Amino acid sequence: MTAWEGIGNVFIAAGAVLVLIGLVGVLRFRRFNMRLIASAKIDTIALLLIVTGAAFREGLSWLSAKAILIALVILLVNPIVGSALAAGRRKAYLDNWAAPGEGTHEGPDDDEEAGS
Repeated sequence: MTAWEGIGNVFIAAGAVLVLIGLVGVLRFRRFNMRLIASAKIDTIALLLIVTGAAFREGLSWLSAKAILIALVILLVNPIVGSALAAGRRKAYLDNWAAPGEGTHEGPDDDEEAGS
């Protein structure tokens, strides 16, 4: 194993650990917005680490260039998608607020979170 492969393995392992942390965050949090933060932010960083590790392992080639290009596109698109999901959730009155005329109904996540 060369030094570049070792560096790539470290990056891939760090990315895999961050994916697991993001998974725990998605399972742990009750509210949609917190789950969105846990999945979007952590997974973006984890993807960059994994792709960087794969590029180190592969060396300079077309495969590593394509992988880095895909990672850059995801780096640009993921925050936009997260914002669109949050805005759609807010617009559909699915956050902790009732739609007009529905009284003071609280979302299903609030009952579980009040006890913790």
